[in-house]
Amino acid sequence: MIHEHNFDTSTVVINWGEGPQPGPPLLLLHGISMWWRTFTPVLPHLCARFHVHAVDFRGHGRSGRVPKGYRWEEYVRDTVEFMRRVIGEPAYVVGHSLGAMVAIQICAVASDLIRAVVLEDPPLYGYRGDRLKMRPNYKLFVSWLSLAQQQLPMAELEARLSELQPELDARVLRLRAESLRLLDPDVLAMYVDGIAAQTYETDQYLPAVACPVLILRGDPALGGAMEDADELRAKSLLKQCTVRRVTGVGHGIHPYQPELYQRLVTDHFETNSA
Repeated sequence: MIHEHNFDTSTVVINWGEGPQPGPPLLLLHGISMWWRTFTPVLPHLCARFHVHAVDFRGHGRSGRVPKGYRWEEYVRDTVEFMRRVIGEPAYVVGHSLGAMVAIQICAVASDLIRAVVLEDPPLYGYRGDRLKMRPNYKLFVSWLSLAQQQLPMAELEARLSELQPELDARVLRLRAESLRLLDPDVLAMYVDGIAAQTYETDQYLPAVACPVLILRGDPALGGAMEDADELRAKSLLKQCTVRRVTGVGHGIHPYQPELYQRLVTDHFETNSA
């Protein structure tokens, strides 16, 4: 059972879920336009082994909104403050997509807070400019923005999403619709305009990451955000890096291959438990 709490950064109130199990702290960071409940498929396993903390980024889920306040460094500041004041000790961190990029910068600027990290399909170099617009998911981001702006009733939102993404099963569809219903549209507007990640510099942060890193990479043909050149560059810049390519899935690995995902995550953290 996950219990939700609020944390006030003095700028915005962050909603977060906490698992019941005592143990090493584990922080889950979701992707853009999502919320902490998107980790539902893997939560029972992770909660049995770790003290899980899962946040809704500002503007997402049940966290507060800050109009036009969704630059990536602002997510980083919120999360660092949460880790220092709520978790209070070094934690394992899992980040998906945007959450992975936030985790990378935290590793670089606040290394004392992170024991080891798992990056799920991070868009290392595909988050702005031509690379962003060429990504298969870019048109999906634009469509999500339109749906979020329309503030549709839940049933209609699910129906529209089902037309847009017929591959979603009923469970994932419901979570996806709920996350869009709760989302501040400014989050996606700033992302598709390239403003949110304007000052983010992957090549500056990766060499500063000292902890062990596991990258879980989806299939680019199915929407995965990383290309082969991205993987090679990340390996050259990171001090301790393992990359695992996961076949049969694109940008979201944990909803579609939860058993493999939770095993890889748990193995990485238990291997680096010192």
